[in-house]
Formats: sequence, C-alpha cells, structure tokens
Amino acid sequence: MARLSVNRVKQQKIHLESVVKERTSEIAEQNNQLEHQKAEIEEKSNDILDSIKYAERIQQTILPADEFMEEMFEEHFVLFRPKDIVSGDFYWAAVSKKMFLFSAIDCTGHGVPGAFVSIVGHNGLTRAIKEFGHSKPSDILDTLREIVIDAFKGQGKADVKDGMDVALCGIDYDKMILHYSGANNPCVIIRNGEIHEIKADKQPIGQFEYGKPFTAHEFPLEKGDVIYTYTDGYIDQFGGVKGKKFKSRPFKKLLLEIVDKPMNEQKSILNDKFIEWCGEHEQIDDVCVFGVRI
Repeated sequence: MARLSVNRVKQQKIHLESVVKERTSEIAEQNNQLEHQKAEIEEKSNDILDSIKYAERIQQTILPADEFMEEMFEEHFVLFRPKDIVSGDFYWAAVSKKMFLFSAIDCTGHGVPGAFVSIVGHNGLTRAIKEFGHSKPSDILDTLREIVIDAFKGQGKADVKDGMDVALCGIDYDKMILHYSGANNPCVIIRNGEIHEIKADKQPIGQFEYGKPFTAHEFPLEKGDVIYTYTDGYIDQFGGVKGKKFKSRPFKKLLLEIVDKPMNEQKSILNDKFIEWCGEHEQIDDVCVFGVRI
C-alpha cells in the first residue's frame, strides 16, 4: 500500500510538472503575442502622431506670419493654445482697401475635425477679400457664410452642419474708425479704464434657420484704445477651487486689470492665469485671444 501511495504521488508530481510546463509555455506565447500587439499599436500610434504633427505644420501655414502682423499693428498679441496638436480655433489678419482686418475664429469641434473646418474658414475669408473684393467685416461675413454653406453641401449625402463663430474687426486708420461684425463672438474695446462691448449677431457662420445679414457696427477710435477679440475656450474652461467655468465677466475684469501693460506682458499674464485656473483640470477647448492697441 505504501509503495502504491508513493507511485501515485510520483505520478501526480509528474502530471503537475507537465501541466506547469504546458501552462508556462502558453503564458510565454501569450506574452509574445501581447508584446507583438503592443509594438503594432505603438507603431500605429506613432504613425498617427506623425500625421497629426504634419497636419499642424500645414495648419501653421494659414496663420499670419509674425513679420506681417508686426507690419500691420505696432502693438498686438495673440494667445493661441490648441487643445490638441491641431486646432479648431485660428486667427486671421489681412489688409483690404486700406482696412486692416483681424479676427479670432472658433470652428466647430477641435483637433483634426476642427482643423479641417478651419481650412474652409481661412479660405473663405481670403476669397471674400481677394475674389469678391470686400473690405467691410459685415460684407465679408455674409460672403463667408455663403462659401461655408456651399463647401459643406452634401453632394447627395446629408449636409454637414459645421460652421464657425467669428469676431471680425477692421480698422480704418485714416478715419480712426473700428468696423466690426460678429457671428456669436463679441468685440471688447477698453478706453480709459472703461469697457465698451459690441455685441455679436446671435447666429453662426454656416447653416442657420433664422439667418439674416450680419450687422455692420462702427466705433470711433482714439489713440491708446485696446481692442480684444476672442473665442470661448478661455471663458468656458473649468478650473479654480470649485471646478467651475472661468466665465465672461471675470475674463473682461482680467482684461481691464492688464490693459495698460505691454501687449507681450498681457499675453504672458493671460497664459499664466489660464494655466493656474486649469490646475489639474484638462483643457477642454482651443483658446484664442487677439489684442490690438491703437
């Protein structure tokens, strides 16, 4: 009986060793497969990242060159913080018939989809002044809307409802008049410690059931006035102690506090304040703030 028991133990041990060996081999094979899959995923991720970074370089070409901006404006800044590598926000500047035009534009979405829409918006703005010969912001926005709607027609498929919000300013330095027209995004002018806000039309650039011609606004300028246009990324950012939105009123108060500082310093303060406000919260949208001092 004792010998039989010993033999049984030996058999069980041999069987157990065989099972362990087989299972070890299976685990090793699974690990090899996982490593192979990991390498494939990393390779595809790197390919995607490389493509997005190349798209970023392409998108950078539609933004005004620094040298051009310095020729247009003696004092200005642009705070541009894409949420992702590429952006749905972009800024634009041009000269048409002695009108010095500048704008902060917020396209539907962010990242790659938003970047596609930004290309349509940039091309539309450029066509509006070069092909159609417009110089007044309201005329440019009316034409831009037609271009955007036409660009997103479905070609037999469902129409795309994407579009953009725009605050478009034009400075006539000869007459010292600010021309402004806006699609959802306002324009803020600060003079002698006082805020003057020009409201936008409550309609986007794109398909809209109750669309109407964009309103042409004029504002007499004085030396030292500072004009701000911006997208909603800054004011909609969650952060602070309670994790709430920054909101419009505190943002305008912040502009009022920094308006007398040099433009580059204003940009730094706005950027630092944004980072501080975010804290551990993720940036939720693209950010663009454009400031010009007269």
